Amino acid sequence: MYKLNYKIYSSFLKEMRKYNEKYKHLNNFKELKKEVIHALKNNPRHYKPLNAHKLKGNLKEFHAISTGLNSNRDRIVYYIDDENKEVLLKSIGDHSVYESILEYWKENNLI
Repeated sequence: MYKLNYKIYSSFLKEMRKYNEKYKHLNNFKELKKEVIHALKNNPRHYKPLNAHKLKGNLKEFHAISTGLNSNRDRIVYYIDDENKEVLLKSIGDHSVYESILEYWKENNLI
């Protein structure tokens, strides 16, 4: 079992604030956030209800999970550190989140 240890990039915090503002009006938003945290904590690779999956291409080291909102288009991108049993959250948003991650890493010479 994984412990959920948030090591969060500042870009993720900014996106999370926007995300909270976007969906805070929904009655089930808190329950969905709890389900996402439960999934990442207990089964970060294969949680089928929220379509946890490994990414491909330049992001092949990462996974994504649906937030269950916005017709299941919104995603949380994360890295699983098996050695330390941590889930490191990277970014949140719609499918454009994949492009923004790549741009950030390229600008900062991380890839």
